[in-house]
Amino acid sequence: MAIIWDGLISITSLLFFIQLRKKNHTSHTNFIRFFIWISISTFLGLLGHLFFKYFSYFGKFPSWICISITAYYFCIAILEINQIGLKNWKKGLLLKGIICLMLSFIFTKFSFVALDSVVSYIVLGAFLGLKLMREKKNALLLIGTICILPTLFIFGLKINVNLYFNKDDFSHFFILISLFFYYFCATKKMTYDV
Repeated sequence: MAIIWDGLISITSLLFFIQLRKKNHTSHTNFIRFFIWISISTFLGLLGHLFFKYFSYFGKFPSWICISITAYYFCIAILEINQIGLKNWKKGLLLKGIICLMLSFIFTKFSFVALDSVVSYIVLGAFLGLKLMREKKNALLLIGTICILPTLFIFGLKINVNLYFNKDDFSHFFILISLFFYYFCATKKMTYDV
């Protein structure tokens, strides 16, 4: 089932990428990068799941790399929405991603990539989403973050609904929902800039 969910997320992200690219607005640059990288990472994740028997964890490494890149562009995009200067943040976010990625490679554990995602999507997303909502600009970022929050507990507590809908499938469902809110957040951002 993870293959199906990865495919759905990849196609959805690709469609959002195309839609944002058509609008050709400079404020979308990092959201465009976010959506293309999440599309690539989930497609590679699909291949990693599909060929796991042949490549083991090494087949998942390309997807893990792309997930870290995706988290980086998500953070940059939401920092831009909040009109926070990027100069000081870029190096820190890059370092966070590289450290988590290196630990994942050393210990061959996805949990370090997941930690990078938690910090990016949940901690930073919730903080900046709450800031936007208080300023009455855009609540969609916060709603998207709330939608992705259950994945933290699903993975942490290893919640498997049944054999055909395990923790991977369950968390991918929430990721897919959150992507819609992030897309609408990006399009609403554009209307403020015009």
